Amino acid sequence: MVDPADNTTERREIAIGTRRPGVVEVTKGLAAGEQVITDGTLKVRPGSTVSVRAIQAWNDGTGERLYIGGEFTSVAGVPVSNVAVWDGLAWSGLSSGTNNNVESMLVADLPEYQRPHLFVSGSFNIAGSKTGVGGIARWNGSDWLRVKFPDLGSIVHDLEVLDQGGRATLVAGGWEGIAQLTA
Repeated sequence: MVDPADNTTERREIAIGTRRPGVVEVTKGLAAGEQVITDGTLKVRPGSTVSVRAIQAWNDGTGERLYIGGEFTSVAGVPVSNVAVWDGLAWSGLSSGTNNNVESMLVADLPEYQRPHLFVSGSFNIAGSKTGVGGIARWNGSDWLRVKFPDLGSIVHDLEVLDQGGRATLVAGGWEGIAQLTA
C-alpha cells in the first residue's frame, strides 16, 4: 500500500533493494515523497484517505484506548468523521465526529471538569451535535462537550496544559492568536 501525495491509499508493486537496520531501499514503484505503509496493512483498504495528524492514548473509564484525529472519512473500512478510537479489537467513531479536520489532541484533568477529558482542536466548528465550538471541543468518553474558550478564528493548531502550582491553564494556539482557560 502506498500513500501518494493526495493521501489516498492504493495497492502497488514495489521492488526492494538494500536492507540495513531501520532502512529499506525501494528501487522500483515509488516516487519521491510517497510513503509505503508497513504497519496495519491488513486494516487499510485501497482508496482510503490517510491523514492522521494527532494520536493520543487515554483511559476513558472503560479501559485504555488509542484516539486518532486528522482528515479522514474511514478507518479500516469503518465510516468515521476526522476522529476515531481503537479499543484493542476494532475502530469506531466518536459520535458523529467533527465537521472538519483535527490538528491536535491532549488529555487534561482540569479541576472545573471533575475528571480528565480528551481535548481536541482543529478547523472544525461542529463536534458531534455541538455547534459553534470554534475549533476546540472535549470528549468525556461518551459525548462531545463545549470548552469555555474564546473563539480563535480559524484553525486551532495546538493545545497544551500549563501547571502553575495547582492552577491548570489550558492554552490553545492558532494563526490568529493564543487563548487560555485557567481552572
